[in-house]
Amino acid sequence: MDLLVQAAIASVAKAAPGKDGITYLLNAMAAGIKMPLTGDSTAEILRQTATESLGDALRKLLQSACPIRHSTRAPRPLQLPLWLQRLRVPCM
Repeated sequence: MDLLVQAAIASVAKAAPGKDGITYLLNAMAAGIKMPLTGDSTAEILRQTATESLGDALRKLLQSACPIRHSTRAPRPLQLPLWLQRLRVPCM
């Protein structure tokens, strides 16, 4: 499980928006899907991120992974689920 949690946390900085492990877990839970490691994984993510909810953990990790963007192209608008848009992460 430890590797699973580490991969979920690391994926926030690497995956396409909305395709990280924590968002996957949030979506599964919202759909009523409970996997054998859901409770333990959630608790460990919260412990490692020092947060009280997966939404808070995701917001914190997105903020810390937010690079200063130096691009000459106009940014593409993100098509994120509404609940994820409401997290109001400043760099998105």
